[in-house]
Amino acid sequence: MRQLYEIPEKTWRRVYRAEALTDQGGRCAYCHEPMGYGESTADHVRAQYYGGKTTRENIKASCHSCNLTKKSKGEKAFLRAIKNPQP
Repeated sequence: MRQLYEIPEKTWRRVYRAEALTDQGGRCAYCHEPMGYGESTADHVRAQYYGGKTTRENIKASCHSCNLTKKSKGEKAFLRAIKNPQP
């Protein structure tokens, strides 16, 4: 019997990041700065910590800075935070 090859999640993350970067016109989903594939990260819109899955619908390309700052915040909460930063 033949076994099916399982594609690792990190491979899907790379594919979805490339697709997201193209869809976003080569810009970060949050700060909108231009970036190349090597400068981008795959950000889970709904954080994995809260049950977010690695699916195309849940992945956006973001710069390292935004991804590190966003951490496990939801997309809407993060966008509010960067538009109205607290002192």
